[in-house]
Amino acid sequence: MQNTLIAITALMICASPQRLIAQPKEEPAKVKGHQQDGFLAQKLTPFATEVYRPKGWFFWQESVGGDFTWIISKKKLGEANRQFEMGVEIKAFYDVSKKAKKSPEDFAAEYLTTKIEREKMKIVHRAKKTVGPLTAFTQTIELADGILATDLYWGDGKKLDVVVVVTRRAPKKQWNASQRLFGNLTRFSLPTMVQGTRGKPPIDAGKNK
Repeated sequence: MQNTLIAITALMICASPQRLIAQPKEEPAKVKGHQQDGFLAQKLTPFATEVYRPKGWFFWQESVGGDFTWIISKKKLGEANRQFEMGVEIKAFYDVSKKAKKSPEDFAAEYLTTKIEREKMKIVHRAKKTVGPLTAFTQTIELADGILATDLYWGDGKKLDVVVVVTRRAPKKQWNASQRLFGNLTRFSLPTMVQGTRGKPPIDAGKNK
């Protein structure tokens, strides 16, 4: 287990922030700085990790069948439409081989094929990287109205039967200027997410008031 965590951490540290963007969580001393700059810590419930979102931005989360989705967007999402023009979506799929009846790698490939917009798209960047137990793939595409970058991380389907997907999107003219913002929106702990480490409930949880 310890070797697995070391390998995953190495993947995050060595990768370019504009390629594989999941990074170790900020040190507590830096959190106040983000809050002063207009960012708030946003916990990715139920896991023991968080990101930093701009004050006033919309946060939405969903859990279905043991899988999780978190979206942070500049504008509030519609009830039936979860698409956004500016923001980040993080997804975590667990027990992939059992539930999807396919390997995490095949699941990730199908996700790119079926979930990512393809009409009038232009591939700007693609890269695949293998470090330790994880494989990471990133794809950046140019659409008619914006730039969409997708990072996928998957395990071997045995010890790590998981797929994590991070999607960033912004209008073309705002893409380059949004990289620092995306860094805050995706500064979660990838080892925590991959291992499914749950956050501890408050000490007084369950006690009668």
